[in-house]
Amino acid sequence: MKHILLSLSLTAAVISTASAQSVSGTWDAGMNTPGGSSSFKILFQQKGDSVTGTVFRSSGEVPLAGTIKGDTLRFGYTISYNENSVRVAMVARVAGDSMVGFVEFNENARDAFWARRQKTGGPSVGADGAASPARKED
Repeated sequence: MKHILLSLSLTAAVISTASAQSVSGTWDAGMNTPGGSSSFKILFQQKGDSVTGTVFRSSGEVPLAGTIKGDTLRFGYTISYNENSVRVAMVARVAGDSMVGFVEFNENARDAFWARRQKTGGPSVGADGAASPARKED
């Protein structure tokens, strides 16, 4: 009986410490909105299952926060639209350097969301959300 309990405990420990996929890096993203399709960049930083970062939109930068469990990423941020606060929440399944899921606006409208991680050494995101050429490392 002790061996069974020890085996179950070890199995549970391995499952609970299974690492989530890494989403760290810069991603080219897009989503459908009630006003049409929108493209933007996202910079994710990940520590364990906690995800933070910045969304680079044409109208400016906004911070994001979320979590990743296994291959499911959940994150959100708040924007101002027509002088109203809009909570934007994404849920996506991550598969290597791509993710696909949905976006919700104020927990009402729902539409498609997708993103692809930029390759290392590729363009970086500037403060205005525009891509700039990669810098050579010395």
